[in-house]
Amino acid sequence: MAYQERNDGTQEHQARTGEATSHGSSPAKWLACMAPQHRYLFALEHTGEVIRGATITKLPFTRAWFCGLISVRGKLHGVIDLPGFLATHQGDIPQESSGLEHPVHEVSGCIVTLGAVLGLPCGLVVGKLEGLRSPGDFQRVASRLGDHGPLISGIYRDPADRQWLEVNLIDLVASAMARSISLEPELL
Repeated sequence: MAYQERNDGTQEHQARTGEATSHGSSPAKWLACMAPQHRYLFALEHTGEVIRGATITKLPFTRAWFCGLISVRGKLHGVIDLPGFLATHQGDIPQESSGLEHPVHEVSGCIVTLGAVLGLPCGLVVGKLEGLRSPGDFQRVASRLGDHGPLISGIYRDPADRQWLEVNLIDLVASAMARSISLEPELL
């Protein structure tokens, strides 16, 4: 059975995950996630639930970045392999695996659903949830965003000098809606 956490508001989410920001610090702005080679930040207002241990129903003849479908409270959600989707969006062949060769729960992975405000019933497979973060936790990096693709809206470094990519979920939804999940006929 899948384990789900709802994101009905920053404080409720912080209380449930035990990661409330310290007194006097800036409020949490991002949900931080890790994949095997990258760290990602998602705007809290654009995220939905965190799902662990979900059974993904795979669909034949779909793109490699489309993992399949899950049921969230009786409603179907598409599931996207985030690192694979970002890599193909840049025109690269995905070299980073989210571990989908195994069930999500076996690799400590989770699915972060997109918030209802974005209008796309979809989840993103990420390797590991890292909790909530605020702007005070990072230093913005001055670099060309195009190097990381058009769906990245900011690059940050934490005190341990690790790089974090802020994923623009609004642009990700627009891109996902403009793409077909099915393989092209000549590829079949």
